[in-house]
Amino acid sequence: MSDDKPHIKLLGSYRKVLFDAQEKDLAQYIIKMELVFYGLSINELQRVVYDYVVRNKINPLFNTKKKLVDRDFIVRFLKQQPFLSIRKPEAVSINRVFDLDKAAVQRYFDNLEKLINENQFEANRIYNCDESELTCVHKPLKVIAHKGQRVVSSVTSGERGQTTTVILAFYCVGHCIPPMIIFKRKRMLDSLIDDAPPGTVGRCSKSGWVDTNLFMDFIRHFVIHGNCSTTNKCLLILDGYKSHTKNDPFLLA
Repeated sequence: MSDDKPHIKLLGSYRKVLFDAQEKDLAQYIIKMELVFYGLSINELQRVVYDYVVRNKINPLFNTKKKLVDRDFIVRFLKQQPFLSIRKPEAVSINRVFDLDKAAVQRYFDNLEKLINENQFEANRIYNCDESELTCVHKPLKVIAHKGQRVVSSVTSGERGQTTTVILAFYCVGHCIPPMIIFKRKRMLDSLIDDAPPGTVGRCSKSGWVDTNLFMDFIRHFVIHGNCSTTNKCLLILDGYKSHTKNDPFLLA
């Protein structure tokens, strides 16, 4: 999206906040997200537009407490885009997405090939990013029990262990960006990443899972260790997890 700032003007009851080119970019972003089965809801679009206008220091007098643009603004914006409409999607599991539509598979690889050719990415500049959620549960040692007893139990420290998430990015040649490890706790201790690979960063969250802010931290971490810049571009391939498809990582990229 362009970073130019438009004058705020009224078109009837519609408050014009973005340039036509910026609105066009926003509409194209909405379509791209829908094409990969991650269409934006009204609420998500409210947050995307709010983040964009705040980042570019546009002052449209939106709700700063909720950090959302007005719902009326979104509805009127959509009315200005004749090729967009609000639809109720069919619930589809991630495992069935490509099974339903072979054209989606072809479209993915066509887009990937086009992107690689346009930017002349070498193999050592194409990274795959994924995360693993690990649950640590104490595994009991074998104990002596009555011969013939079919079920033998042992008390462990907890029915379920705490979740720890590891985010990695690597390319086919074998190089790996130092991982980010997310612990389920309030305060980070350096000792938690003792003996981890050099460059590993540790973070904390209430759930032990990644969220949008933590993923932004990983993107910054990736840019540094991947030596990424406008003249030394990297291609980072992600899945469609919600924290990956929020607006902030795309604006940083």
